[in-house]
Amino acid sequence: MKNPLRRQFAGAHTVLFRVAAGATALFIAATAALLITDAKVQPVLTGSMDPSIPQYSLVLATPVRAADLRIGDVVVFQPPAGYLDDAQASVMHRVVELRDEAGVPVMRTRGDANQTDDPWSIDLRSSALLQVQANLPYVGLFVQFLHNTTRHTGGMLTWPGLLILIGVGGYALRLRQRPEQAEPTRPTEVATPLPLLSEELRQPLSSIVGYTEILAEEELDPAQARVVETIARQAKRLAGIADDLSIWQSLEKPGDEEPADTCLLAILHQTRDLLTADLAAGGVDLEFDLEGDSGVRADPRRLRHALLTLLRQVVGAAQPGTIVEVTAHRDGDQMHISVSSPGSAPVDFDVEDHHSLAEVVAHRILEPHLTPAAASDADVVLSIKLPAAVIAVAR
Repeated sequence: MKNPLRRQFAGAHTVLFRVAAGATALFIAATAALLITDAKVQPVLTGSMDPSIPQYSLVLATPVRAADLRIGDVVVFQPPAGYLDDAQASVMHRVVELRDEAGVPVMRTRGDANQTDDPWSIDLRSSALLQVQANLPYVGLFVQFLHNTTRHTGGMLTWPGLLILIGVGGYALRLRQRPEQAEPTRPTEVATPLPLLSEELRQPLSSIVGYTEILAEEELDPAQARVVETIARQAKRLAGIADDLSIWQSLEKPGDEEPADTCLLAILHQTRDLLTADLAAGGVDLEFDLEGDSGVRADPRRLRHALLTLLRQVVGAAQPGTIVEVTAHRDGDQMHISVSSPGSAPVDFDVEDHHSLAEVVAHRILEPHLTPAAASDADVVLSIKLPAAVIAVAR
């Protein structure tokens, strides 16, 4: 009979990464909506608007035209220069007067908790104004905490992303139990395999990537652009980890391999497309030289994953200006594939030198197919042989 505490612990990981993934997707969606509408959310750090808007509330404010302002509206604005130590600081106070001063439309404001009006008059012709639409008491304290602790680590995605990784790690530990330690599963219980975990992670992460693509099309300042780029990069990285876990699980079951007659050239072109950013960042080029029919007998998903991971490793180690070349030719009933990178060391298949789960999986896939490079091929960093196949060409 399964230990109730262990069962609860196992279920907690499922809840953890689902909540974290949902929270992350919600945050990205909200950020996209705010940028598209020019709205703004910000914490209230002073008590000048007590009791209507308590200190540490979180307010939602939207752009408002000066002509639409009314006495009693709560607005967010920047006071004239010289009144505050921080010239970029915003103030959120209530409009108490609208009038003309020498033909210039101005507004006077006051905090609800203050006894006197603010010392400034705001020129409505040149001021960017936001009208407060809603507030959530005390939520601003939490948001400010997240902002302060993630300012230099890629934005608020850090926290839910950490929770997702904890959930994934919990599942991995459970599924790596030795058979003699694992408890029997009841017929009515369904085990949670890594492919299912991978799929559940991939769906919200795809949404996050999609929202970052929407954000990237907006006019962002450099800091915002860096945050969006970091979120997209980390979401793609988490999606890659999900794929790694799924493939690793399939490697543990020999019968799960699905070999098929596969076009190696098509796999290589897909890989180069995925390496576009890596090639540009390193100033490296990737070329292919395949003789004749490029058909191989292999599981296309595993082969694509392995080649992508190892070529990324080779490209990352190459010097700027290097041309990494993949060559392939038939050798009897085998396809001989070589990767050359002048000045680079051969790909190391020592398990102790692996730096990521992706490398472990890629090496596990290709290790049975490794062949020694010829002594004359000093630039070859990887040499493998796969069963050759004939790819039918539609006419």
